[in-house]
Amino acid sequence: MSDKATERYFKKLNRRREKYLQSAKSNPKSYRNNVRLMAVIMVLIPTLFLASVIGFLTFDVSAMFNENRDAIFGHGAKFGLAFVIFSIFNALRVSIGRPEGEEIFSDQAPELFMMIETVRQAVNGPPVDRVFISSDLNACITQPRQKTKFWKTENHLTLGLPLLNLLNHEETMAVIAHEFGHFCAGDGKLGNKLYRASITVERLQDRYETEGAMWVEMPLAFFINHFGEKFIDRIFPLIREQEYAADAMAAQVTSPQALASALIRLQIGANYLARVYWPFVKRSTFQSEGPNIRPIEDNAAALCNVVNWQEKTRWMNAGLLQETDYEDTHPVLSKRLEALNVNAFYPQHHNQPASGLLGSLYAPLAKQFDDKWQSDMNQKWAENYKEGKDMQIRYQDLLQSAQSAPLSLEDSIELAEISNRIFDAPVLYGNLNYLINQHAQVSEAWLYAGQTLLKDGQPQCISYLQHAADLNSDYLSIVHGMMAQHYREMGDTDALKAVAA
Repeated sequence: MSDKATERYFKKLNRRREKYLQSAKSNPKSYRNNVRLMAVIMVLIPTLFLASVIGFLTFDVSAMFNENRDAIFGHGAKFGLAFVIFSIFNALRVSIGRPEGEEIFSDQAPELFMMIETVRQAVNGPPVDRVFISSDLNACITQPRQKTKFWKTENHLTLGLPLLNLLNHEETMAVIAHEFGHFCAGDGKLGNKLYRASITVERLQDRYETEGAMWVEMPLAFFINHFGEKFIDRIFPLIREQEYAADAMAAQVTSPQALASALIRLQIGANYLARVYWPFVKRSTFQSEGPNIRPIEDNAAALCNVVNWQEKTRWMNAGLLQETDYEDTHPVLSKRLEALNVNAFYPQHHNQPASGLLGSLYAPLAKQFDDKWQSDMNQKWAENYKEGKDMQIRYQDLLQSAQSAPLSLEDSIELAEISNRIFDAPVLYGNLNYLINQHAQVSEAWLYAGQTLLKDGQPQCISYLQHAADLNSDYLSIVHGMMAQHYREMGDTDALKAVAA
């Protein structure tokens, strides 16, 4: 899909979902009932279609054994019908499996389980059947079906070890209360039904889009293609509503300030990992021969000290000034704080890493996750290291060429790109200076340099981007978008309004 086609698609998506959001607000009970009915229909129609195809094939097989030759399909048709049955059955079979991570028990981490039980009693919620610790900066609650009683579900709570390192105890309690809110205040039973129906629709949509439909499936394909997207759009307001309801419950159990502090700290911590730590890891794969990184151990202290980082303002503002997104069911940070009636603030420093809640269980879990990460990375790391050696050879060739004659625009950009991938910032900035000095009249040079500096939050990116637009007016739209991103991260609302105007 081209950039313009993608832009048009998302504009239409935004308009549709905004319309449904307004409908849900104006008549919430009626809207909810209509979506609940639609969810039943979106599963019932494929189920009935599946039953009819199974009956059709059963009749044909029976006819074959009774030697009724007139009722027997060819082998190709039989295989086709069997494939249709398998495909629809697979789409309808939405199972929620065991969460990723390690299951822990109350005798191993009594303080954490006491916190979970305190929250459960405060919300008068159902018990948590199993608790898992993962290596993600995340928390979630899932409700898989019981193995012996498939009509009942269990409640599984998963907490990420990085999350427990990032948040203090009150913030952790607020996050756990938010997860409880998904099946208490957020109507978890309806959420499960909507989730299962949406997965069925999306699986069938994907298959019909990529593989097409067999002749026998044409009626079902028409139904899914015509109504599937409308259903996915209509459930969006209800899922987003559940996020606000879960936030409200978390604020009631702890306080609005505690949940707001957790949300802001998560924004800063996620940006630290995405913009600092994982890019550092990627550079390391090009420079060292084997995995020498331990993500959990490396980040434990850093996440505790998130509010002391120099770029915390930039990373918090990136979330606060983010515009409403109609793709992500989670509301943007500013809307969640507004619903809590809390103004943005910098969370306080804390020294309560996950070891405080997990006790002696913390060290072996951290080691296990780090060891697994290194094991999983072995092959990819070796491939990147080989690629890094090739890039360094190419880099040295470019440097030698630059000593005898100025590099072309393509080679100058390649020099900067290689240094951006495998070296630290000073080397990169030096090569960006070489690029714009050698190609001062070429808009592409200024645009590349400005875009690269933008990623590091360097104020100089603005003048570079403006100069690129001055040299080539075709870049004006993309330059304004990049400048708006920078101003959002810097918290400069006046400059952001000026760019938008």
